[in-house]
Amino acid sequence: MNPPTQAFKPFSHDDPSLLTEPPRGGLGAPFGDGGVIAAGGVSCLETKSDTEGFGGWGPPGRGEPYSDCGQRRFRGCLNLTSHPAGLKGRPPGRAYVEVYHKSCFRASCPICHGDWERREADRAVHRLRSFKTKHKPIHVIVSVPRKDWGLSLVKLRPTAYKLSQEAGFWGGCSVFHKTRRGRFGPHFHMLGYGWITKTPEIYRRTKWLVKNKGIRDSLGKTLRYELSHAAIREGFHTVTWFGALAYCKFKAQPLEVERSLCPMCGQELVKLLWIGELGAPEPPGEIGCYYVDPQGWSAQLGWTG
Repeated sequence: MNPPTQAFKPFSHDDPSLLTEPPRGGLGAPFGDGGVIAAGGVSCLETKSDTEGFGGWGPPGRGEPYSDCGQRRFRGCLNLTSHPAGLKGRPPGRAYVEVYHKSCFRASCPICHGDWERREADRAVHRLRSFKTKHKPIHVIVSVPRKDWGLSLVKLRPTAYKLSQEAGFWGGCSVFHKTRRGRFGPHFHMLGYGWITKTPEIYRRTKWLVKNKGIRDSLGKTLRYELSHAAIREGFHTVTWFGALAYCKFKAQPLEVERSLCPMCGQELVKLLWIGELGAPEPPGEIGCYYVDPQGWSAQLGWTG
């Protein structure tokens, strides 16, 4: 389990910055040597179609929004008799109103993909944290060698899983990236658990690269960043699970959706409509939470959230 005593220097036909960094045994020990790894395939030169398409996979936010994406919406509470006076002279009986943007939560939407990224990251963090182990989660990058760039993602993904596990990664989630630093360079970001070893040996044999990025305390921040420029495709999962955390091997309790409650009376918020009666004050325009005059507001029945 000890790290190599000297830096491993693999071939220079790939990105040098990914290959020549010395192993870092102290990164997340007992999780590995921080080295690099690598699987066979056919030769393939980079082409315009490779870079732009790669089987229809592309970055988030390149699709078409729905007509109401990003529009201003209101939710709140009109349980006025239970709303007491508050700070800074707020009188009793004020309505509580939250202003938010309507979201479709689609990865392809140019307006709402950020909401998709946050929701997917929250779900993944919940699953990772639900796995019972004394070890902390680590971040591993598995890079596809140039000679395998002509293979489809359907073939590349199982190879990435297999080689990461061979290097000591027990399992976790994987997010595929098509480019690196603005250039074509397919690779997989993995977050999960393991003890990474044998990376120089695996690289010499297979030419795939696996790099241990060490322990990740802020899983949510890491996942949101990786999802922000992940390769997506309609009809396919962007976050996939394998190894010890595969769906067939590990079942986590569903992530509970946090209910939106009124801070004054504790009732669940309902969708509000602005009726705009004559003389009523205008509704808030900025995203946020407000205590407002209830005149001009009406609850939309049958909706909470």
